[in-house]
Amino acid sequence: MGLRRGLRRAAEEDPMTKHTPGPWYACGRTVSLDREGLEMLTQVARVTVHRGEITGEAAEANARLIAAAPEQNAALLSAPEPGPWCGTSKAGLLYADWWRDIRGAAIAKAEGR
Repeated sequence: MGLRRGLRRAAEEDPMTKHTPGPWYACGRTVSLDREGLEMLTQVARVTVHRGEITGEAAEANARLIAAAPEQNAALLSAPEPGPWCGTSKAGLLYADWWRDIRGAAIAKAEGR
């Protein structure tokens, strides 16, 4: 299954997903959606520069980060829970707890919780 089909299927199966399915592409400061069969790209977001607080280079880096969001979200949603490979040592258990916390926080933020 291709990346585009996998992202669209994940978005359709997840009732919490309200964003435009990816993949998204950054071109300069604009984030666009590749619409199959259309000649134009549909804009998803545009990073703006206000009063010189953000340089053009930083704005383009922000656009790339935004464009990566659907794939990053899909990766987090499909990442397995820490398993026996963590072991029962204190370090392994701390890692498992850390992974659950950081993964859960990132998913909650993406879902607006």
